[in-house]
Amino acid sequence: MVGTRLKKKVRQVWKRSRLNLQVWNKYLIFRRSEEHYIKNGALVLEESIKLFHGKANPIRHFSVDDLNNMNVEREPYFGEDIYYGFHRGLWQGIVVSVKIAHYLHKYSLHELVVATQMVTHNNAHKILGCCLETETPVLVYEWVGHYETLDTHIRVRDENNGQKKRVLEWKDRLRIAWEISHVVAYLHTAFPRPILHLNVIPKNVLLDLDNTARLSDFSDSISIPEGEESVKRRFLWNGHVPPENDQPGNRDRKVAQSTDVYAFGMLFFMLLRGNDSGYRMSESAKKMLQYAIKNKLISNFVDPAITRNTVSTIEDLQLRASIELVNRCITVQHCRPTMVEVATQLKNMIRLTEGDCIYRNFQGSKENFVTNEAIVHKESISLFGDRVNPVRYFSVNELNNMNVEIHHCHSLHHGSWEGRAILVKLPENIHWNYFTSSNEIRSRLSREIVIAAQMSFHNNVHKLLGCCLETKVPVIVYEWMQNLEDCILHRDENKDKLPLLEWKDRLRIAWEISHCFSCLHTAFHRPIIFNWEHHDVFLDQDNTPKLSFSVSITEDEENGIMESDEVVKSFGILILVLLTGKTSEFSSSGDGESTNLTDLINWVTKETTKDHINEILDPVITRIGVTKIDAHQMSASLELALWCTTTEVYLRPPMLEIATKLKNMIENPESILTTNIFFQGTRIYKIFRGSEENFKKNETMVLEESISFLVGVDAIRYFSVDELNNMNVEQSELDRRGDVDWNWNWYQGSWEGRAVLVKLSDGVIYRNGKSTNEILSSLSREIVIATHMGTHENVHKLLGCCLETEFPVLVYEWMETRLEDRIVLKDDENQKKLPALELKDRLRIAWEISQLLYYFHTAFHRPIFYKLPKFHMPAVFLDQDNTAKLSDLHNCCPISVGEENSHMAANVLSFGHLLISLLTGKSTFWIYTNITGESSKEDRISKNVDPVLSENGVATTKLNAAIKLAVRCIEEKTHRRPTMVYVAAKLYNMIKSSKSTTSSVV
Repeated sequence: MVGTRLKKKVRQVWKRSRLNLQVWNKYLIFRRSEEHYIKNGALVLEESIKLFHGKANPIRHFSVDDLNNMNVEREPYFGEDIYYGFHRGLWQGIVVSVKIAHYLHKYSLHELVVATQMVTHNNAHKILGCCLETETPVLVYEWVGHYETLDTHIRVRDENNGQKKRVLEWKDRLRIAWEISHVVAYLHTAFPRPILHLNVIPKNVLLDLDNTARLSDFSDSISIPEGEESVKRRFLWNGHVPPENDQPGNRDRKVAQSTDVYAFGMLFFMLLRGNDSGYRMSESAKKMLQYAIKNKLISNFVDPAITRNTVSTIEDLQLRASIELVNRCITVQHCRPTMVEVATQLKNMIRLTEGDCIYRNFQGSKENFVTNEAIVHKESISLFGDRVNPVRYFSVNELNNMNVEIHHCHSLHHGSWEGRAILVKLPENIHWNYFTSSNEIRSRLSREIVIAAQMSFHNNVHKLLGCCLETKVPVIVYEWMQNLEDCILHRDENKDKLPLLEWKDRLRIAWEISHCFSCLHTAFHRPIIFNWEHHDVFLDQDNTPKLSFSVSITEDEENGIMESDEVVKSFGILILVLLTGKTSEFSSSGDGESTNLTDLINWVTKETTKDHINEILDPVITRIGVTKIDAHQMSASLELALWCTTTEVYLRPPMLEIATKLKNMIENPESILTTNIFFQGTRIYKIFRGSEENFKKNETMVLEESISFLVGVDAIRYFSVDELNNMNVEQSELDRRGDVDWNWNWYQGSWEGRAVLVKLSDGVIYRNGKSTNEILSSLSREIVIATHMGTHENVHKLLGCCLETEFPVLVYEWMETRLEDRIVLKDDENQKKLPALELKDRLRIAWEISQLLYYFHTAFHRPIFYKLPKFHMPAVFLDQDNTAKLSDLHNCCPISVGEENSHMAANVLSFGHLLISLLTGKSTFWIYTNITGESSKEDRISKNVDPVLSENGVATTKLNAAIKLAVRCIEEKTHRRPTMVYVAAKLYNMIKSSKSTTSSVV
């Protein structure tokens, strides 16, 4: 009986110890098992067959006795974590490293098989042998220096003792990068099936005493099946996670050779920067990288330890090329280079001598050519049928002989062909979505090739010289041109001075580009529409503009309208660039580079509103004075630019009309119908366009909405387009803080001598999931409800609307401030401090909103649900007497039968948040995150009462009653919430209460 118990206890201990080891003094004691030896041996053979077709290098097998004689220390000296630990041992008089896995048995076997194949590579951590007699295989590696890893050695100062460590020089960092790239490239190419490492991180790079890199930890390696480019991997690895795999909830991730390339790019980034950037590239790091590439700035980007001494010419070239290489490695998956290309480029950088240049090296295949040519042919038929101009195809050898430089400017690389300079467009410099497929990238580049070839007859199109289809994705070759942005800044990419660009040339450039777009939109059986930016325009020696095609070309009817609007906006930005001399480097805040040119539009609009027209003009075009004709042309150009860039996309003019106007400015400047805003200070206002078709369509929609609400439409005031244009609606939109639905914009205008608020839809469909009909329906609903509620004191009064425009334009009475400005932001759109609202005013405002919501529930044939925003204040304005005016009535919708209680309870909840905001001065978002769901709501609200109320002194009784009412309104269980009529009654009683208001201050 006792013996049985002892055996049972021994079995339990054995099972708890995965390694079957005992600790005796300071060394580990290992125990053997023939069963484990047979099982592990079979699994090793199976892994070897799966990965390497059974071909395996011989490896020494250590018995358990051999392990015990190694005196393997109990405490790991390196790599101790939840997965494994490295322990020091001694074998045949030399120090060895014994790797013991804590669990994940199959990964130890996996590492054993791969490490065995890598023993001949100088930059792989060399395995000496293994023991298969233990439950989990024990691996014995050679001892590497002091077992310093790259992530700890790269830092100048040791974090543990503060002592300075030997700085890793740039030449060593570059060599280490090449060594790691070489060993990863070896994994990808040296075996029948490519092997992915999947854990190329600084922690897994060991450095010996000579700083030679050794890549370790092959436990996560996986092979790609024959004939495939990727393989699914169901796990979360510890390495760098590329964007295409960084999808929450998706554990079935496809990994490919590009996965290792991304990880290497992150590791090389760390070598350049001197610190670890984490498992994924942050947005700020990406912007820093792009900024360093564009402006050729290395001093503010690389580790100061690299540049602490004078940087030689060769090192400067190496650093610039390295930054470019990092950018290529972390770009979209299908545009990353192979590890062989990376290793080749790094080797060339190391061999660089004085006076040499670094050129791109391209690889190609016949398979790539066949695939790309088929896509080019498909796109040409789709766009132009049989009428296709021939395209010159360059081979990979010809491409390599073009000496394409590493650095790029405006997404194009310099090269040379037949003794003349050329520009080469490479796919990795284009801003792709990380989830864009390789076929989509090929299709878009092929579309660019076909259209550029077909438009070769046009004098204002960047001439296509040819393309290479042997590369993975097409490479496009253009004739050399100077970029317009550089000419505006009168400097080239080498900061050399360029001739000044006069106003007459700038106006001609604008017209020629508009004419080119008009041709694209009208010359073919299907309009050619694509997104572009001003830096897609180049100039030849005579300052003739040449448009370079973007790859995001679309011509389908559904997206064509939206894309056409964006083309017009981009053209408006081009005019602003020509007028102001500001480019993509412009930032109105003066704090660095702007991420886009929205800053430029806003700055020009505000300066125009302030009558500061002369201050926005480029000094280059005004340095010798402005003639009357020039002034008229500039005024008309500015007006046209603001028209093209207006937020409301449906108000933008078509390209054909733009081209006509610009041509008229050049040929008949005296006939320009515009006020000389440069001398008279007249503002520029919005221009509205209408049609009878729009009126019929919108009137029908209004009628349908009125029927759904069972209210009349006779009282609606309709403004014509001419009346709308006479209202002088300003270009600059009013501050939209607090607005939730970004489909609407507010503008100031005037009508019959008084200020009005004009509400416009931006016309952007599919924003917030809205289609065109949904936007029209929302505006029509607002017209119907606002007209029906026009006599209510607490509804923002609608003066009328215009249905002749594509989307209805609503005209409201003028209101000075928003409720949110008074209680949360405490200032208006001009940042002027506003008087504080007293408690009595806040309670009255709450009562006015509550009785209005109650009115919605009872005054219509069907109850109306006003959907209050969840995380934002509702659109409530205050008049001069601080009377609340509820706006944005498009949020109203009829409640279906049977859903009355749930919708009304939802209204009470939202009103409760509004009431808490009135009492605390906090945003609705703060209330959701700090009050909702808390058990002690009443206490938390009391502790966060608006300090303004405390300063002025408030009646404790009224305030406590208001807090209790607010808490009841936000009860989690809907049946416990009061009705809106009860809420309105309670608030009315608080206001009319005769109790003293001079009680103790809260």
